[in-house]
Formats: sequence, C-alpha cells, structure tokens
Amino acid sequence: MHAAAAKSLLLQQQQQYACGVKRVALLQHLQQQQQQEEQQQQQEEEVETQHHLQAHPQDHQQQQQQQQHQQQQQEQQQQQQQIQQQTVFYQLQLLVLLQQQQQQLLLLQQQQQQQQHLLCHIQPHHQQQQQQQQQQQQQD
Repeated sequence: MHAAAAKSLLLQQQQQYACGVKRVALLQHLQQQQQQEEQQQQQEEEVETQHHLQAHPQDHQQQQQQQQHQQQQQEQQQQQQQIQQQTVFYQLQLLVLLQQQQQQLLLLQQQQQQQQHLLCHIQPHHQQQQQQQQQQQQQD
C-alpha cells in the first residue's frame, strides 16, 4: 500500500512537471511572437517618421529624443522578459530536484524494507550457529 501511494504521488509529479515544460514552451513562443510584432511596429513607425522628418526638418531633434526613450523602454522590457524566463527556468530546476529527492527516498524506503526482511530471515539462523559453536567448544 505504501509503495503504491508513493508511486502514484511520483506519477502526479511527473505529470505536473510535463505541464510545466509545456507551459514554458508556450510562454517562450508567445514572447517571441510579441517581440516580433513590436519590432515590426517600430520599423513601420520609424519609416513613417523618416518621411515626416524629410518633410519637416525642425522636428528632427525632438524625434531623436523620442527614439532614445523608446530604446530605453525596449531594454527594460527585454530585461524583464529575461528575468521572467530565468524564474521559470529555476522553478523547473527545483521541480526536477524535488523529483530526484523523492525517487531517492523511495529507493531508500525499499532498501530498508528489504533489509528488515533479510534480517528477519538471518537472525534465527545466526542464533542457531552461535549455539552450535558453543556446544563444540564445550565438547573440546
């Protein structure tokens, strides 16, 4: 009963882990899509502003400041995304470690059960051998 419960628990965790992996893959895919869309949008905006600047040279300085600001925002977004990805990655690593620990625990429990089982068999034989040795000594 004990081993069966532990096994079902392990199965549950493996399923949770699989879900975690799928979720991360999906998240990364969505992030990539979002980045591509943002880049496309920015390129379009830049093309528009280039046309506008050619028509209105006095706006040029103001435009440069805006671009710098956009770049800073982009860098911040990228940093945030990296942090998110790292967090998810560490969570997965923790899950893996937990699984390994639980498997080791299971193995230990099984070994202990086997040892106890063996000890039960060995002890009676061991006592008999001791008695026989004592008898031989007395005869000598």
